[in-house]
Formats: sequence, structure tokens, C-alpha cells
Amino acid sequence: MLEGDIASFTYPEPFDIVYCVGVIHHTNQPDATFDNLVRLCKPGGLIIVWCYSLEGNRLVRWIVEPLRKMLLSKLSRQSLLTISKWITALMYVPAHTIYRLSFFRFAPYFEYLGNFRRLSFDRNVLNVFDKLNAPHTDFISRDRIEKWFARDEFASKVIEPYKGVSWRATGILKGSQR
Repeated sequence: MLEGDIASFTYPEPFDIVYCVGVIHHTNQPDATFDNLVRLCKPGGLIIVWCYSLEGNRLVRWIVEPLRKMLLSKLSRQSLLTISKWITALMYVPAHTIYRLSFFRFAPYFEYLGNFRRLSFDRNVLNVFDKLNAPHTDFISRDRIEKWFARDEFASKVIEPYKGVSWRATGILKGSQR
């Protein structure tokens, strides 16, 4: 196992695939982190990124994040896990009632709660815990992730919103040496 700061981590050989899911938005320097992911990927290699989006996360940005910084950051991981279980249980009420109504599809978190219904309780607890436990979250705008993948090094790329609260993006680096 290798450990290090993902924004400055080095390795003697580039990787065929660089897979960064659920991490880059929790780093102190997402732009530098992405630049390093590109450096770690070999020509012709694949980069896969998934991160929280700025768009669609108003509730998390304006309520959850301030509460996390002021109160939750002082709690033990076990306490946060217990709180995550309670929040997850409470989320089942809207997820399994009004968020099942098709005319409600324009409501915030409609896609996210649809996915929430498909996941197990324990998996949903982990999603909630991730939002409460992370020491830092930088929500990535569409413009920002597009800039990451707009560079000349990419032969192709795909950037898509995911469940209204995140971005998933892939890019294949050009095959020639950089």
C-alpha cells in the first residue's frame, strides 16, 4: 500500500489508469491534485474523477458544512457515525414519500434520493458520514471541472453530472509523450 499527499505524490512509473473517486473534493488543493493526477497517468492512459458538485448542493454547502465546521468537527468518529445513522433514518421519510411523486422531480435532491432508495441503509450511512466527517470539502463547479479536462493533453473526455450532486468525468490522455 502506498500513502502520500495526492497533490504531490510521485511514483517512478506512470499508471495506465488513475482513479480518484470521492477524494479530490476533500483535498486542500483540488486544482493541484488534478494536475498531479495527470502527471501520474501515462500517455494514452485513463483518468477517472468523481467529485461533489457546487451545483445542486446548496443544502449541504449552506447548512451541513457550517454545522460540521462549528459543531461536528469536535465530535468523535463514533459519535458522528451514530448521528449519521439517525440522519439516514430521517432521510427515509422524504425519500420514500414525497420524493417518489413524479411531479416532485424538480425538487432539490430528487435524483440523489432516488439513488438513496436503491442503496442499503449501511451504504447510505457511509454517504452521510462522509459529509459529516471530512475535515475539508471543496465543491467543484462545472466550469472548474471542464477547465481541468480542457487541456491539450486529453485526446477525449466525458464530463457528466451525477444524481444532481456530483460530477463524474473521464479523460484519455493523448498517446504521445508529454
